[in-house]
Amino acid sequence: MYMVNIDSDSCQGCGECCGACPASLLSLEDGKAVMSGEPSDCLGCETCVASCPHDAVTVTEL
Repeated sequence: MYMVNIDSDSCQGCGECCGACPASLLSLEDGKAVMSGEPSDCLGCETCVASCPHDAVTVTEL
């Protein structure tokens, strides 16, 4: 299982990670990206990490 972590200080709210996630686990709330799905649905593909131009997203294996 994987967990998507978003550094709210680095996140600029561009939404790139939200659109890139094939499992649709991320969304924007109050101008910041947040994980809105279940960690068990994360594929661990790190597409969200690669799409973030501000290096605000990381994926860790639980």
